[in-house]
Amino acid sequence: MPKKIKNFLFQNTSFKQTVAKNSFRLLVSEFVARLFTFLIGLWIARELWKSEFWVYNYVITFITFFVLIIDFWLTNLSFRELSKNSKNASKYLTNVSFIKWILSVITLIIILVLSRYNDNVNSYSTLIILYLLYSIVASFLEFFRIFFRSEEKMEHEASLKIWNNLILFICTIIFLYFDQSVKSVFYWYLVSSIINLITSLIYIKKFFHFEKSRLDIAFMKNILRMSIPFFLWWVFAYFYSDVIIVLIEKFKWESDVWLFSAPYKLLSYVYILFNVFSMAMFTKLVASTKDSMDRFSHLIKKFAYYHLLLSVVCCIWFIVLAKFILNLLYWAEFTDANTINIMKILSIILIFKSLSYVFGNALTAMSKEYTRLYVQVFIAIINVSCALYLIPKYWINWAAYSLIIAECCIMIWYWLSTKYHIKWLKKLEKSK
Repeated sequence: MPKKIKNFLFQNTSFKQTVAKNSFRLLVSEFVARLFTFLIGLWIARELWKSEFWVYNYVITFITFFVLIIDFWLTNLSFRELSKNSKNASKYLTNVSFIKWILSVITLIIILVLSRYNDNVNSYSTLIILYLLYSIVASFLEFFRIFFRSEEKMEHEASLKIWNNLILFICTIIFLYFDQSVKSVFYWYLVSSIINLITSLIYIKKFFHFEKSRLDIAFMKNILRMSIPFFLWWVFAYFYSDVIIVLIEKFKWESDVWLFSAPYKLLSYVYILFNVFSMAMFTKLVASTKDSMDRFSHLIKKFAYYHLLLSVVCCIWFIVLAKFILNLLYWAEFTDANTINIMKILSIILIFKSLSYVFGNALTAMSKEYTRLYVQVFIAIINVSCALYLIPKYWINWAAYSLIIAECCIMIWYWLSTKYHIKWLKKLEKSK
């Protein structure tokens, strides 16, 4: 009996069991991770009030763009390639780590230059640099964890992720006890990341034996070339979503930033939960492309059904309970009629976002990354153009409407593209 329990918990024996257990493990780890960062943000909102809360969100949103440069989509690309062939793990570890270090140095130099010539960046330069250094280390931690994911050992990835975020939470709370400021939060973000880097390397070494691998220039050039469309996709995704907060700060009052940030950041944690299911399913999607497109199509339909069902339930729940949720989590300043309205508007995005993860991952599994890139470029241009026109003239509700339109267009475009490519690949299969 103990052996059967052990096998059920730690060994994947069937497709349903694999997806269910891996989804659950990633869901729990992501929930715990987001819970810790959410509690930190909530503490800032409740204790340091709006003056610090908007600065905290502004710095994180600003650095989010530069995190894209640091990672360059290398983490997810490595996961995809290792899902196909895990024998190259040592090669990916050595070469991708080297690339990420180079990109980290370049990014740090860019921030230092910006802090000298941009007054807004210079005003928060210490906070920005602290959070950037934390983000660099966090990017490496995320990269190291994908070696477990590509082997479908999500229990180890989940354990490591929970540990990393627990250390972050403990360090931040300890420092806030002595110095209640946003700067103290970012100081201990950095300290926790260094502790996590050391412990993560020890943990990974316990389960993996990486052979010595030399730097391979040709390999690095190839993986960088493959990552370019994904990286550009990420950049344009930023410009139709997170950049909204930066634009609100530029065109509106600081109070508008924290009024919009409260519901936006809260719902962003929910978006991530749907992405977790995508990650758990991705290895199976890639594998099914090698079997048959009928199998792949069946998985996508099932995947989309569950995402749609869950997202509709979540959307209704947040719309109906918007005022209650905001009152429960934040002070009364966050719960005026406009903030509640923004919460209700943004809740609709949950449906489009969840389905975008399904069809977007389907395109990636079929190696149709340029299709995703073209969609993101077009939508980013439309959304930013609308935001630049609407935000200065109207209330920030229009920023929320702009996001809904963007997410709806992306979802529809992804869906149509997925149908087209599946149909084309099915014809190709039959011709063989």
